[in-house]
Amino acid sequence: RYGSTVIAVDSGEDLAARVTAIDASGAQPVTLWTTNPRDTDLMSDASPLVVGDELVMPGAVIDLATGSASEAPWTTPSPTPAASW
Repeated sequence: RYGSTVIAVDSGEDLAARVTAIDASGAQPVTLWTTNPRDTDLMSDASPLVVGDELVMPGAVIDLATGSASEAPWTTPSPTPAASW
């Protein structure tokens, strides 16, 4: 969830990654955008992660406001997210 927007990550019939943003603030949900990032491995151990205004996925970075997908700036394997407290 990103504010009142639900971010859904799944795969289509061709098993390609698909990311959809849905505005859930009103009485009826509204699809804001859908994108199919290339070279994204949904079967990897790395989970999609929201960082600021972007969704970081294995192989792709997606702008959550526009759905614009770009190739990840790292090589495979994807970086492992870590947190310290």
